Formats: sequence, C-alpha cells, structure tokens
Amino acid sequence: MSKGLVEFAMHFTERKVSADTFVDEFTERWKQEGADGRLLQDPPEMSDTLSTIFCFADLYNPDPDREEYEFDEDTLRNKVHGVLNS
Repeated sequence: MSKGLVEFAMHFTERKVSADTFVDEFTERWKQEGADGRLLQDPPEMSDTLSTIFCFADLYNPDPDREEYEFDEDTLRNKVHGVLNS
C-alpha cells in the first residue's frame, strides 16, 4: 500500500519538505509503486488521492514566468493539503 506516499505528502504540507524535493521524490516514488504493482493494492479512495497529488505535482513550476494554470509552491502546498483533508 502507498501509505508512505500519503505520509510524504503530509510532510510537504507541514513544510518539512521543499516543493522541489517533494515533486521530484513523490513523482519518482509514485511511478515506482505503479511499476511494482503496489498502487493496484490501494483502496480506490487512496488511489484517487495519490493520482490527484501526482497531477498537482506535475503542474508545479518554480519559475516566476509560469503559465497561468501552473502552480507555485504555496499553491501546490494548498492543493495537496486540500486533497489530503477532503
């Protein structure tokens, strides 16, 4: 199961991890768990949460000239917090 990914996302929302580190590590771990088949063992709610966080991470752009649809660090943190607490 992917409880470790959820815990890692919580650490990000608690400002224990930077956005750059979070995006790189979460993305890599999510892909690895998918390749290993571990994501398939998750309950549907957890799977939806992790997929949403993965999509949010993909929208992160630290550059000030980001596109309107892209997230800065604060927006990413707020979006991840919202999905974890919904």
